[in-house]
Amino acid sequence: MRRRSAAVRRLGGVVALVLGLGGFGAAPGTAIAQESGAAQAVLVRGVVSAQGIGATTRLIGNGSRLFEGDRVHVSASGFIVIEFTDGGRITLRPGTVFAITRYAHGGADDNLALQLFRGGMRAVTGLITRRNPQGYRITTVTATVGIRGTDFDARLCAEDCADEARRLGAAAAPAARVIGRVVQIDGGGRLSAAATGTPDRSLVEGAPLYEGDTVHTPAGARAAAVLRDGSRVALEADAAVRIEEFRHQLGDGRPDSVLLRLVKGGMRVLAGRVAERDPRAMQLAAANAVVGIRGTGLDMACAGACAPAQAPRPGEGLYVGTWQGAVEVRVGSSVVAVGAGQSAFVAGGAAPPVLLAELPPLLRGLTSIRPDRLAVDMERLFGVQAIDGQAPGLYVSVRDGHVAVTQGDRTIDLGAGEAAFADAAGGTPVRLEMPPAVLRLDPYPRPDQVTPEFIRTIEVITAPRGAGASAADNECEVR
Repeated sequence: MRRRSAAVRRLGGVVALVLGLGGFGAAPGTAIAQESGAAQAVLVRGVVSAQGIGATTRLIGNGSRLFEGDRVHVSASGFIVIEFTDGGRITLRPGTVFAITRYAHGGADDNLALQLFRGGMRAVTGLITRRNPQGYRITTVTATVGIRGTDFDARLCAEDCADEARRLGAAAAPAARVIGRVVQIDGGGRLSAAATGTPDRSLVEGAPLYEGDTVHTPAGARAAAVLRDGSRVALEADAAVRIEEFRHQLGDGRPDSVLLRLVKGGMRVLAGRVAERDPRAMQLAAANAVVGIRGTGLDMACAGACAPAQAPRPGEGLYVGTWQGAVEVRVGSSVVAVGAGQSAFVAGGAAPPVLLAELPPLLRGLTSIRPDRLAVDMERLFGVQAIDGQAPGLYVSVRDGHVAVTQGDRTIDLGAGEAAFADAAGGTPVRLEMPPAVLRLDPYPRPDQVTPEFIRTIEVITAPRGAGASAADNECEVR
């Protein structure tokens, strides 16, 4: 575990804590018992109050409970970290007004509805989004934020953000890592994706995809996705494809390249700009066979295992059919060209590919949408705008997971490294070129970083100064 660095300086009687924001990698703490309310205050600094519906205002301190219906007010120099009973956590910034409008956990209808009236929050979701990916939402006067299981920041900005943005300047931001999005899901069951060494995550329409993801469709569903270069992939039911490599317009001098590997089942592919510019830069693979693209649309399906551990039974292996353009199917040094309307078969092992006399029943029976028939709005899926974070409105940025920002009839889907803006006038939300500085450089602690060690450090440096000390002397301002 990396230790957090901290330095303390005194500014006009206010203790300022300068934090080294290196992550602990710690998960949120143990969930609180349901009878304790919706949440509990883990760390409080400054003046924080809460008021339930029809109740009197009460002060909130460390360990205080928060309930469904509570409206929380944070003073101009305070902040609070709260933990919900499902293990999710939220940091509320200074000047925030926030309400827990709906909370249900531990039953058949897990959901959490929050309302942000003013200020900002940093959040890490808990069990509710794992059990019900569409059961967590935040509403503001500007837009609605749908949470799909994630780590994100949201802030309602007025003139305060413009002042902060000018002070912070335009520091560089990491590039977004999203390389594709799910655009269609048909049927029931849980569509999921996972990279090597990470837990799988549920996918809904609009969900982001990343290099290294393996996407799985359940037995009862088909799905389609679009990659950033315009390549389109449709998956059959009970199939899996791994995005082994995706490089496109990275600006780092490396050439573009795409490599997709069919793990099981069937898929249909329409090549995008990478293959149009250099057909050799895009490849599809399954078991021991590689399909080279020549500007095309094709189907691939495995009968039996894509990579059989033993000699396959008759008819088992990889089938490839081309409905647009041409491909080359390679096994070792053996190559078969497959033109439009033709198909080929690879039996497995070192067996060479063979051209078939007619389209096999397995390929004729594919039921997922042919990718060239997908209606795709690339601007909505991947378009960005350069906004400096000074305009009034709602800003949302995502560190991990999936967030959907809805304003009117338009929704912007965000993945890790992405941000969106919804203006105060109710205009169309937009995806940002980069998260604004007021979110990237927020000095208030991410809720998952508030560990017992961190709290003990805060307690030491903000201890009362003794008799005669003013309230300001004992408040903590994080800079």
